[in-house]
Amino acid sequence: MSRKPKDPCKPFACAIQDCLKGHNFQESACEQVIENLRDCCRKWKDKSLVCSGMLERPASVDGSNHPDLEGKAGHKSNKLLFLIDITEQFTTMEIIKKSRSRLRSYPQLLVECRLEGSAYATCVAQEGHMQKGSCQVEFEKFKQCLVKAAAKLGTRL
Repeated sequence: MSRKPKDPCKPFACAIQDCLKGHNFQESACEQVIENLRDCCRKWKDKSLVCSGMLERPASVDGSNHPDLEGKAGHKSNKLLFLIDITEQFTTMEIIKKSRSRLRSYPQLLVECRLEGSAYATCVAQEGHMQKGSCQVEFEKFKQCLVKAAAKLGTRL
């Protein structure tokens, strides 16, 4: 059974991802790591799948539509420009933001349901060795209270 050859530029692509995550997606903090990938792609662009996300264009592209290219155009050598799809990272950041918001509301939910929660905790503490369904009534009351409080606060569990 033959193994697939390793992608020579994959470690550089992973390093960019780690760098961006570690620097709150500030591209300027990861310029050297990005340049390392560019160098690798110049060398291995035909053999690396990672480099398929890069676009080769002449450097004489009109910079007026791309302010980040201004001043870099003008000579005729080819440059590699990145086309990085970060929509997945923004989706992940949005999920994290929503989760944090939801977690911040949990103390309010517990305050709203402190009596039911206390009754459930007391039942569990008294039982010692829990058997299935031994504190089911208290748990259901606590759960119903949490659901009502979450609806009232406009969040979900």
